Amino acid sequence: GKPPPTAGAIARVIWEAVAEGLPPEHRLAGLKVLVREHDEAAAEYSRPLAPADGDSCGGDNCGGGTGAAPARGEGTVVRRGRCMIAHSFRGEAFGPAQALHGCTYVVDAVCRGVQLQAGANYLVDICAAESALKAALARYDRRNLDDLAEFAGDNTTCERVARAVWERVAAALPRPPALASLQIVVRESDVARVEYERSLGASDGGLYSVCVRARFMAARTLAGGVEGSTFVVDALFSGRELDPRATFLFDICLAEELLQRAVAHLHQTHLDEQLPHLFGAGKPPPTAGAIARGVW
Repeated sequence: GKPPPTAGAIARVIWEAVAEGLPPEHRLAGLKVLVREHDEAAAEYSRPLAPADGDSCGGDNCGGGTGAAPARGEGTVVRRGRCMIAHSFRGEAFGPAQALHGCTYVVDAVCRGVQLQAGANYLVDICAAESALKAALARYDRRNLDDLAEFAGDNTTCERVARAVWERVAAALPRPPALASLQIVVRESDVARVEYERSLGASDGGLYSVCVRARFMAARTLAGGVEGSTFVVDALFSGRELDPRATFLFDICLAEELLQRAVAHLHQTHLDEQLPHLFGAGKPPPTAGAIARGVW
């Protein structure tokens, strides 16, 4: 007689169990639990956490500490697909990519909302999300995008493709009241991706993000002594308007260059010695958060 144990419902149950076990002195702002059914399907549940001292704003947007109103959680359903395309770009900024070339896009459709459907116990039918994404990608799979009328006059950058897929998936998705927004993530490689997110039913434009990845290996001194890590660093550049000439938010090659330049001098070093003004004697330790701020 209970709703079925969907991935979204399981994520919420685990969220509640983890949140209940947090130490009373925690200073966390939020918690997210991700449940993967397999490499192409996942569900998330996230919710704010109240400060442990009870300093709460109250209401639906606040955490659930003593004296606080219950926080309102957000559910997420993720489906993944792939398409292989050919295309070329116009403009000197693209260099060799002005020639016809190819790419395999790995594409995620991320559906977000605040309430599971009563009885069904899911945010959106994960099979419906899969069908919507599969149909959208089928339009482009094994095609030369230069030949498609819908892209006439535009460079088929990841940003443009992400928006096109968003429009097709959004039109095909069922619209329960709880489904608030849709994000499309287009990965052109393991170190570069573009995201496009927009509220469903909204007339305003969405938010684009260009994300690039770099790595460096370094030693550092923490409370337990000297240790080392391979650090994987993502940089996200966000905005709402594309360059009308290039049809991109930001040159993804330049983004990669900027990030590589930022981490190059950290590779195979001891961070305490390489950045004494940040992590030297008498300075805070080189935690991941501190390193992220330095790279920023």
